[in-house]
This record gives sequence, structure tokens and C-alpha cells, in this order.
Amino acid sequence: MSSSSVGIKVIIVGGGLGGTCLALALAQRGIKSEIYEGKAERQDIGGSLTLAPNCLRVLDQLGLWRDLRKQGTEFEIMNLITNDGFQIGKFHIGSRARYGYPALRIRRYRLHQCLVDAATQSYPELISIQMGKKAARVENHALNPKVHFADGTEVTGDYIVGADGIHSMVRQTICPDSPEPQYTGIVSIGAMISPGQVKAYPMPCIVYGRTGTIGLSPCGAQGEGEEAASWFATLEVEKEETRAGWAEMKSSGQALKLAKERFADWRGPIVDLIEQAHNNPDSTLLWAQYSVPELPRWHSDRVVLIGDAAHAIPPSGGQGAAQAFEDAWLLAEVLAKGLSLSKWEAERRKRLGVINKFTQQSGKSRQVGKASVAAFNVKKWMMWTYFKMSSIGRGDDLYSYDGSKIAL
Repeated sequence: MSSSSVGIKVIIVGGGLGGTCLALALAQRGIKSEIYEGKAERQDIGGSLTLAPNCLRVLDQLGLWRDLRKQGTEFEIMNLITNDGFQIGKFHIGSRARYGYPALRIRRYRLHQCLVDAATQSYPELISIQMGKKAARVENHALNPKVHFADGTEVTGDYIVGADGIHSMVRQTICPDSPEPQYTGIVSIGAMISPGQVKAYPMPCIVYGRTGTIGLSPCGAQGEGEEAASWFATLEVEKEETRAGWAEMKSSGQALKLAKERFADWRGPIVDLIEQAHNNPDSTLLWAQYSVPELPRWHSDRVVLIGDAAHAIPPSGGQGAAQAFEDAWLLAEVLAKGLSLSKWEAERRKRLGVINKFTQQSGKSRQVGKASVAAFNVKKWMMWTYFKMSSIGRGDDLYSYDGSKIAL
């Protein structure tokens, strides 16, 4: 640790995955942090996510991998098939031999709980977490920036980090003229299921059809007798709703009605899954996808953004949480060494260039929209040819990244 970082205090606005990961990375380097989360209590927002090798490498460096791997399902290969059973191809999301880690599919609340437990149990003297503290505004002073909360209280730190998600309040301090997050017109929908309901499919897999794609993936914890999996799909929904409106779309079954219409000509177990969810809409998961226009900067003086607050990544690449964790790990390293935030931002922007290219390519193969039979057959055979010619090394730039080897 640099002498300039001794005794500093970092204020973290947002107690989600990225904010808690940052607190752990700072504590590992002896730096104190205080997390302020707007929600009054932690909530299970549902759903599961895939952690690729580059993400697991960060978590391993924080000492979490041994326990975390028991909380989900490890795998290395993602299968690509059509809804009539044709094997398009497969690709490696993880490889113990090549990258040192598999991929891990895990329920979101389990991952978050693992991070919170590590923070509160391993570093109680360095990490504090306060719930129900909604940040209202930030004063960006050159030496001691300050956060004002909706309850009238305030806190001062040496650095303030906005880990407050895609609708970030802290972002307005750094980029006051930045546009609001933009609704993409795409909604993700899904539900938890039992793996036995989709035995016909080689999970994890992405199932392609003329009218869209559906993902299937196990995500059960090991050693608990839990069998769990999830399905997820994307739909076009032209009208943007308020948060209450999205909740109503889910609870009323309207979103599932759209899914039934979209996949009406499919056959087999997937149709049954959608029908089952339609009969129990409260079990459905729904996410409206938003994007953040590219920001001119991610930091100003001693206020900095990480994760979705800085660069929301579409879910098609499976890198959202990973990039928040990479942001956090490298930021902790920069602060511990007393380096400039400009150095951190330059390194992270370079990395995000690689990630965005991969995510765009991945998203194109799963574009939402109906295709003619002829167009779908052309796409199917083009994908088959591509994956036939591709090797495991196609993900090296993505999955081999190790922030500890970055020359700062």
C-alpha cells in the first residue's frame, strides 16, 4: 500500500454486486469503506447469471471461489441447437485447462449473499453497510467529496464511488448533461424450472427458432439436493413502462402472453414451460433492458463510477457482473497504490472496447424478430459453418484477462 492511501475512507453508493465487491477488494488492501444502500433491506430480485472465467478469477483473488463454487452449477460448454433438435454447434464459456476456471451459473441472490457474508464476517473493522440510505446528491469537492441522503444526513469521504446501477444518481455529478438511460425496446423474461422438465435439451443451451431464441441453464447449488434451472427469452415491447408498469406487465400475465404468441409455432417442452409460467405469473422474472449512452468520463476529481453506472452492458455477452468486478478490483489496486483515477479509467475503457465487440457479436446471433423459413435456414447453416471452423481459443481475449497482471 502506498503511503498516500493510508487512512483513506471510500464511500460507496450502492450495495449491489459491484459495490460489495469493491468493498472487499479495498479491505483486502487495508482500505476502509462504507456502503450506503438505498433499499431498506436486501431483496431477492430473482434470476440467475453466468460467471465466466474472468469473473471467477476476480472472485478467487478475493478468496471467495472455494465457497462460491458450491452455490451454483459449473460447466464449460454452451450448446447451440434449433427447436427441432438440429445441433448448430457449441462453444466454450469456461475451460479449467485453458483459463483455469469453468463457468458458473448461479442464482443472483446466492452470489450477493456470498459477497455480503465475506464483507461482514471477514472485515467487520474495515467495511460497514448501511441500508435504507438513499443518496440524493453529491458535492464533488477536490479533497473531501460529500454525499447527501434523502433523510437529511450526509457523509464525507476521501473518494466517492457510484456503484448505484444503470439509473445512477452519482452519474449526474460526473456528467450532469448526460442523457437518461435509454430503453432498448427489448424485455427479458424467464422463470425457474426443474431440469427434469427439459431433459430433451443438452443444458446449458441456447435454442434457436424462426421466431426467436430461448436459453436453458441449470443453476442449482451443490450438496443441497437442489435441482434448479431457468429459462429465459427476449421479446420486443415497444412502449416503455414505469417501474410500476413493468411490475403490472409481469403480474398480469401480459408479458407471458406475448411470449406465448412469439413461440406459438414451437413444439416440445419449451412450449409447456411458457404455458406453465403463464398459469403462475408471480413466478415470472421480467427485466426491461436499458442502455447508457457512452459517457465522456467515468470520474471527476475524487468521484468515480463503476459497473452499470458507467457502462451498462447488454446481457447477451454474459459480462455485466464480470465487468463490474473487474472495475472494482482494478480501482482498489489503483487507490491502494495512490495512482491517478485517469490511469484506472484508461485501462478500463480499453478493456470495455474488447467486451463491447464481443457482446455485439453475441447479440447479433440472438437478434429478436421473426424470420422467414428460408432466412432462418440460411442463418442456421451460417452459424453451423462458423462454429465448425472455430476453436476453443475464440474466447481468449475475453476469459484470460487478469487485472493483477496489468502494469499500472
